[in-house]
Amino acid sequence: MDLNKLGLVIGILALMLAVPLAVLANLLTPTIRDWYSTTSLNRLRRRITELDYKLGASLLQWTFTAAEWETYGQGHRRAQSTSVGLSGLFSLISTAFAIADEINRAHGSPFKLRLSPWPSKAFIEYFLFVSVLAAVFHAYTYLAESRTYLRNYYMHTDQGRQEIKADIERLKDLRGKYEYPE
Repeated sequence: MDLNKLGLVIGILALMLAVPLAVLANLLTPTIRDWYSTTSLNRLRRRITELDYKLGASLLQWTFTAAEWETYGQGHRRAQSTSVGLSGLFSLISTAFAIADEINRAHGSPFKLRLSPWPSKAFIEYFLFVSVLAAVFHAYTYLAESRTYLRNYYMHTDQGRQEIKADIERLKDLRGKYEYPE
């Protein structure tokens, strides 16, 4: 296997693994943050203070009723569906333009349709670029909407506030074990 093929394989693997690894990193961030805050007493106190501040700020805010939260959830799902649809539409349109350009380049006209067995390198690069761009756009929009949804969940619902209180209690129990070891 020569270096060009090896580079192509590594590049394709990197593109295929980039989005799943980014999603995995975002899913693991809260767990790692909580673990990291428990490795030092100062970091643990800082995390408890941060959660106390978040809880105090949420208690000053209004609370969603069940109907309001359902309406907000529907709007959130609609925004995520729209982002998926727009990224798919963008990918579809740009792929159609790339195919038309490839046919025009190879045969001079889209009406003389005799496809060569292999598309050009420029077509493959363009197709990969558009696919990655659509995936990045979708992932960014999805994560931004998810962050907004969670922030509103913790700030404006009783269940979110209860989860913050439970985290504070759990971390205070850990702090007691650090300050007063048995």
